[in-house]
Amino acid sequence: MFSMFLIVAAVTAAARASDVSIHEPTKELTSACDKADHIKHMSKQIATIIADQATEIATAEQDAAKVAVATAKATGTSKATFEAIAVAVSSSVTAAKAKMQTALTAAFDAAAAASALAGQQALIADLEKTIIQTKAWALADTFVTDNGHAIVVQTKAGRGGECQATSTEGRTTTTKSRDYATEIQIHFDHITPAPAVPGGASGVRICGDGACAGENCNAADETATQLYLQQGKVFTKHQQTYKRTPAAGDAYAAAGGKNSDLIPPTADVQLKLTAIKILEDQLKDLNFKATSVRSFTITGTTLFREMVAQAFVKNVQPGKLDNHKDAIDKAIKEMYGDTAENFKTKIWETIDETTVAGWLAGKQSDEKLSNIKNLGQLRAAAGFYSIEAATAQAAASPTIKMADQSTCETRSKDECRKDNKCEWKGSEKEGKCETKGEKGVKAAEKKEKNVKIRKRMHAKKILAASGRIMLERIPVFS
Repeated sequence: MFSMFLIVAAVTAAARASDVSIHEPTKELTSACDKADHIKHMSKQIATIIADQATEIATAEQDAAKVAVATAKATGTSKATFEAIAVAVSSSVTAAKAKMQTALTAAFDAAAAASALAGQQALIADLEKTIIQTKAWALADTFVTDNGHAIVVQTKAGRGGECQATSTEGRTTTTKSRDYATEIQIHFDHITPAPAVPGGASGVRICGDGACAGENCNAADETATQLYLQQGKVFTKHQQTYKRTPAAGDAYAAAGGKNSDLIPPTADVQLKLTAIKILEDQLKDLNFKATSVRSFTITGTTLFREMVAQAFVKNVQPGKLDNHKDAIDKAIKEMYGDTAENFKTKIWETIDETTVAGWLAGKQSDEKLSNIKNLGQLRAAAGFYSIEAATAQAAASPTIKMADQSTCETRSKDECRKDNKCEWKGSEKEGKCETKGEKGVKAAEKKEKNVKIRKRMHAKKILAASGRIMLERIPVFS
């Protein structure tokens, strides 16, 4: 679903959501191309953070699967010990995945908004170069033909666009880095129709003179013997700053200045910045680390302590952990250790050293869990050993044995004698139905089979005899 982000992130430096801003703080923001590159950098940072978090979750999922395998293979107290870890790890990974899923939708919206804003900045850089061409001095009666004079708009932007060659690495480094800790600012260039320029030295204007006054309307007089169209820009750039605080819920807003006759409108920019702001708030929660599931701190979580209480402490009601704090602490110390090193040795080294059948990992011989990185193989192993354990438990279950025995013991005399697996023992009135031993069952089945064979042979003899009798009764005509 987020392959687009992974591709971009592959060429970007790794970053943590908890300690990195999506805003680049060290490069100058002078031209529209600078701002376009800055916004593209934001999009890349979004991709990096999402991809980094996906990697952390994937690594933790492997550990969750390894715990599941160890749990499935364990028995007795060891099984309960691993089960508590399995529940806590699985819950932690599930919570991280839920946050990631929520952020993904916002990430796509934010990436689309950032791409649109960067594209607008690049376009504005080109439109800044748009001019109306000069028409040289000419006598008034020849300056305008019968069809008038066409006003031609021309762009002076490069063939590949003004921003084609701009890169983050190539931009000028600012003398003072921007601080986004207390206020987040995004600088954006708009364009607005070029205003009339005072004086005649520049700007689009028509001027007249008694003679050719040169390429400057300042030198012209008021006569219109000759006319001249002076070139000038169609648009002028207007930089607008959009601000917000890092606090969740605070929105980007234009910080004063001109708000009308701008392309694009400030409302359009603010709408796109809102999509980015929503993601910025959610990125703060994408701080899951795969190492957390192996950390001793997991033993202090409420869920883990609940599992330990149910497994190793008697008479603990769910949600009433405080009443049994000492007993739970003692159980954790005994089963999991009381330091990070003990926890690592007792639990995770044991899990890593657990082996599975080679065929489950695509190997010829048994393989340690520490060497298996394929999540599918780990889950297959967990499933296999869970089924194996359940099957063994069912085979050894007293309840299931009693059910087999009760098949005969609850039967009446007539029902008992009809079932080859049962036999009636004792007198006709006070006897009871019991299950036959394996030899008795086989003997009864053989006896029943022999009886059926004898009956079929007897029936054949009767039919044969009947046939002869019928033949003897048929009259013979000559």
